Amino acid sequence: MKAEKAYDQKLIGIISTNPGVLMGSIEGENKEDKRMLALAGRVPVKIDPESPTIEVGDFLTSSDKPGLAMKATKAGYVVGRALEKWTPLRQGFGGASKIEAFVSLSYYMGELNEKGDLRTFTADTIKANTVSTKMLNVGGVDVIDRMNKQQTEIDDLKRRLETVEKR
Repeated sequence: MKAEKAYDQKLIGIISTNPGVLMGSIEGENKEDKRMLALAGRVPVKIDPESPTIEVGDFLTSSDKPGLAMKATKAGYVVGRALEKWTPLRQGFGGASKIEAFVSLSYYMGELNEKGDLRTFTADTIKANTVSTKMLNVGGVDVIDRMNKQQTEIDDLKRRLETVEKR
């Protein structure tokens, strides 16, 4: 069954038109679907014409168009990595163009910066018992720095209040 939504949680591989090795059997009762499913390796993949430009090594996920892949730009399930560059201008007539991809089912967390840290993380809801971070930036404000400054002001006010109470 083709994925019908972007970042589909039910991704398991890519339907291949050119399998390198065919393993298992597709014979038997009620086995009408004879498409070959690539679970690993190098296969051609159809790209959604509306996908952002894809560079070699970019993560690929399902598109909201059935049977097409697109560049993963946010956290979610991915089906592999691009082995070729693709731009919307490369699109052929009569359908989506294809590129070679390396099938590797995983979960993409987002882009990493030069230090190997996540650049951004977007989620509708985050639930955690404990979160530890060196920096928390919300709306351009360094929240941890702001909290540290407020704690310093609180400590200063406590000292001043103690001085006043001693008089």
